Amino acid sequence: MNEPWYEAGLLFSCMHCGRCCRRPGIVTLSVEELKSIAEFLSLSPEEFFWNYVSRIGDSFVLKDGHRGECIFYDWDNALCLIYPCRPSQCRKYPFWPSLLGTREAWERESAFCPGIGQGDFHSKEWIDTVLSDQELQASSGDFGASGSN
Repeated sequence: MNEPWYEAGLLFSCMHCGRCCRRPGIVTLSVEELKSIAEFLSLSPEEFFWNYVSRIGDSFVLKDGHRGECIFYDWDNALCLIYPCRPSQCRKYPFWPSLLGTREAWERESAFCPGIGQGDFHSKEWIDTVLSDQELQASSGDFGASGSN
């Protein structure tokens, strides 16, 4: 069996620059995430849904802000307004299948994200667990790690 290109592990630490939040993409939500974010914002799930969520097929997705950014990106403070309960897709960035498929994809993303190649070491085993979890969620319809990448 061929080992993945990231067999030796990868370095990544979030620099909280907000670049990943400031570009167009699709952030999907599970029903549990929708409820959790609504509670965090002190909204009913219905209020949260009507103000911040769209449906694409069977998926719930966060609406974009006026400039194509995540609707919860705060331009004034360069922060995520729901960071403590941000969706799983956001928590797993940049360890998405689309970015780990090839070394070239990872390197392209590193030109965009200053945290790639810096900070914490993530083993192949850890990365494989994150990828496996995403595949399970995608097959159950709860997660789509698609962004603008």
